[in-house]
Amino acid sequence: MHLFHKTIFTFLFSIIASSIMSQTIDLQQIKQTKKISVTGSSEMEVEPDQIFITIDLREYYNKDKKKIDIERIKKEFIEACKNAAVNDSDIRLQNVNGYNVASIWERKKRKDPDFFATVSYIIKLNNTKTMDQLIARLNDEATVGLNVTKLSNSKEAEYRKTVKKMPSRMQKKKRDTFANRLAKDLVVQY
Repeated sequence: MHLFHKTIFTFLFSIIASSIMSQTIDLQQIKQTKKISVTGSSEMEVEPDQIFITIDLREYYNKDKKKIDIERIKKEFIEACKNAAVNDSDIRLQNVNGYNVASIWERKKRKDPDFFATVSYIIKLNNTKTMDQLIARLNDEATVGLNVTKLSNSKEAEYRKTVKKMPSRMQKKKRDTFANRLAKDLVVQY
């Protein structure tokens, strides 16, 4: 009887052991499954077709020591913009400011201290040629500053959509290339 128990025990043990071994082999096969991880990025160079510039103008004294007021300077500036083919809708007033150039002691001595007004405009231009024409027409004495504040493109939203699609196309192409090289069952991860 003792031999009978040993035989049954050995038989059961071999069945359980083979079952466990087959599961271990399946787990090893799952762990060895080939995977590909693909990433991508894209960029596009775009020429700006909208140039935003800020122009600062101020009152000044001419050669005859007469003060040129801000209203006259603004009229001359708007005329220069029209002559440079800038639309009225592309000219916006940004800021109006004033300051006194005299020191405290000079202001106390004078009955009518000098107060200078400044005005800033933002102009939207379509190309640098128009910007060059405008700059050539500006009054040098009244113009205090000129800055390019922003460059953009009118089709920027379209270009963003196109650029967003480009990486996924590149990812698919890379994935397919790798899959063809391996020619095996793959699990693809993004």
